[in-house]
Amino acid sequence: WILAGAWAKAPCRAALGDALFGFIFYPCTVMLACDSSWQLLDTRETRWRGTTSSSQILGALLAGRMLVHIPYMFLKRSNSGGMRKVYIVHHLIVILVYGGGALRQRAHFWGSAAALCEMTNVFLCVTEYYEAANENVQSKFVCRSRYVIRLAFGLSYVILRLGLFPFIIIGFLNDVSRFIVSGEASIFELGLFEVFLYPIAMLAVFSMSVYWAKAAYLAFFEEDAPSTTHLATSATNAEVLTVISEKSKIRPVPKLIRRAKNKSS
Repeated sequence: WILAGAWAKAPCRAALGDALFGFIFYPCTVMLACDSSWQLLDTRETRWRGTTSSSQILGALLAGRMLVHIPYMFLKRSNSGGMRKVYIVHHLIVILVYGGGALRQRAHFWGSAAALCEMTNVFLCVTEYYEAANENVQSKFVCRSRYVIRLAFGLSYVILRLGLFPFIIIGFLNDVSRFIVSGEASIFELGLFEVFLYPIAMLAVFSMSVYWAKAAYLAFFEEDAPSTTHLATSATNAEVLTVISEKSKIRPVPKLIRRAKNKSS
């Protein structure tokens, strides 16, 4: 009944449909990324030249989703023109990196490891769903639970975007240097496409995550946060636009705690 009520009177069905699709897509992406990362972790050889069925499917899913999502973004009212350009550039990078990785059969571990950041989108889609739904769907129970979802998003954002990406970039460059120094492979044998494009793409996504970290904090913990906040998503993945609505009944946790203490005293 929540789904039916939300869809019937949704202010923007394109945004709601995007969130509903994310409920299936992002958990599947995370499971594939976990499986392939674990299987390919062992050695430099498996990290660079190893492939699994999970990594192949992951690359195809991410590249395909970005390709379809570019025209779909123009249907969403919440996408401003300036942000839409950023998302299009991001999507094209993902198509190039993951599509190229699937075709060339190289560096699947690093692509899978970077895709772990899609976990943040699992929580983000829940928030986007209720912000895209109408007011009748946003019951008191939903509004209270949304803070828990936002807190989970914040923790995953810090761990899987701000924390994980520097390790991935350093590990990637370390493997490349060891291949070359040991004489196991030259840059040309490793592939110019992977050696140069992968770290640039990962650094670009990490930079976006750092840039939007302040916006994420303001949206989740400041009472006077802007009503609309764009939160970039990940390296390998993707765009998710979250709208933190002025209509939300949730108050930031620090202020909730202070007010509860004042009432009890």
